[in-house]
Amino acid sequence: MKLRNLTLLLVGIFAPMLLFAQPSASPGAGFEWVKTGVNTYTSSGTTLSANFGDADTDPADCSAYCSGNCDGDGLLEKLVFGGTSLPASSCEQRAINLSHWNNTNPESGVSAGATAGTVHLATAAEVEIVESGTKITGSDNKGFIIGGNGPGNFSFFETMVEYSLQWHVSDYNLNNGTGNITFVPPIWNWGEPGNGTQVEMSGWNGYSTAPFETTGGQSYTIPVGSIMETGGNLEVLFEGNMEIFVDRTNGNADGKVQTVPSLEGEASYTVDYDIWEIQMILPVELISFTGEYHKDRIELIWTTATEINSDYFLIERSNNSFREWHELGEVKCAGNSSRLKSYSFIDTQPENHQTYYRLRQVDIDGAETFSNILHVSTKLNSDSYTLYPNPVGDELRLSNESNSLRFISIIDQNGTALINGSFQQEIDTRDLPSGIYTLKIQDESGTLKWSQRFVKL
Repeated sequence: MKLRNLTLLLVGIFAPMLLFAQPSASPGAGFEWVKTGVNTYTSSGTTLSANFGDADTDPADCSAYCSGNCDGDGLLEKLVFGGTSLPASSCEQRAINLSHWNNTNPESGVSAGATAGTVHLATAAEVEIVESGTKITGSDNKGFIIGGNGPGNFSFFETMVEYSLQWHVSDYNLNNGTGNITFVPPIWNWGEPGNGTQVEMSGWNGYSTAPFETTGGQSYTIPVGSIMETGGNLEVLFEGNMEIFVDRTNGNADGKVQTVPSLEGEASYTVDYDIWEIQMILPVELISFTGEYHKDRIELIWTTATEINSDYFLIERSNNSFREWHELGEVKCAGNSSRLKSYSFIDTQPENHQTYYRLRQVDIDGAETFSNILHVSTKLNSDSYTLYPNPVGDELRLSNESNSLRFISIIDQNGTALINGSFQQEIDTRDLPSGIYTLKIQDESGTLKWSQRFVKL
């Protein structure tokens, strides 16, 4: 067709597509997998009680730890000379019952050649032993002095505690902990009461009953191929060991010490997954359509991600709020393409201050589809910006004559802001992975003033 007062410019730019791990089953002809979202599954819990021996959730199998004993003794006691009816050591087991991820849309649910279906595809998983809620403690630490030579004589005692905190996740073969810890409080002394009399002191931990404790925690990455997807119990087992010692270093009295051991645990399990759906392949996947006013002309730029049996684009214009459309020109399509391809068209005679454009895309078989309607103003506007080049390589440029304070953010397809900051005309994009992004410009109150999609090569 003959174009009057129009300049036609066709630019083809090729770049590799952004790749994602996607379901393995191949959809039917004319259909494709489309990533439509992301989500996270979380299961978390804490132990119910603290002191050894208290009622709590025991492991399903107690045979592996604590010599097969689930519940330990809740009070430890040790004499310098002789024994007592209470043990000097104890071991406790506790369990948190988390849940494995139950994937309700596994890959196995969609067969090759399907034209519909949804798959949830795990991308990462983590078991965390939460340090703020995982600890072993010795509390209510009492000391006693017994007998000796009587008033005016003093005995000195040294106390020591050995303990450890371990955790185990058998489903993923995870085992770790604090290792063996030795706690030695200051040497304590007291006047000997004589005649076999027993006197309770203020405590042996610096003459105080103040507790001692140790926390522990760790995060474990679960390989994607090892993630269990059928639900069921995920047991996290905590194991605490504690033993108390006392020795007389001076004097003639006997000494006795007591402590109350306790164990607490907290854990969580998370699985990140992508949501994929089978969708019909559009003849042309248009990912951007922009227009910019330059003095006496308007340049239209658009980019496609894929094209199937496409023939040509018709560029149409309306000057009356798109009630009537007039054809401006034609641009030949690529036909078939799976790479980014960019086109542009220059309208050298825009007719008024408010102009509307649309693309009519025509396939080889004559089928037609329309783009969204694009509004381009020829008036100077403090919130009209020029973003170029698009697609972009190492540097994105913005132009605007406004002196107003503005802020920019660059957001990926998952909604994550990768770049934030004050408005600047040159933006370093070298570290952005290849893909499709949205640049947003906001004022000081956070109100969106302008946005534009662009492609990073």
